[in-house]
Amino acid sequence: MRAELAKLDTAQRMDLMAARAEARHAQMAGRAAAFKAFYAQLTPEQQKAFDAEALSARQHRGHHFRHQS
Repeated sequence: MRAELAKLDTAQRMDLMAARAEARHAQMAGRAAAFKAFYAQLTPEQQKAFDAEALSARQHRGHHFRHQS
């Protein structure tokens, strides 16, 4: 991979990075749509439990939401 990047000039590398970012964004959008379809099928109680578990798991892995003031 580094050898391939070394063959590109800076503008080409920026284009490549932008294309990869767009691909990651498209994947995230697809996952978000699938998740929302799943989540919508849950009862309110299940959603509450899911939300609590997801937040707990995220914090356990060391990822904390940043609060904006």
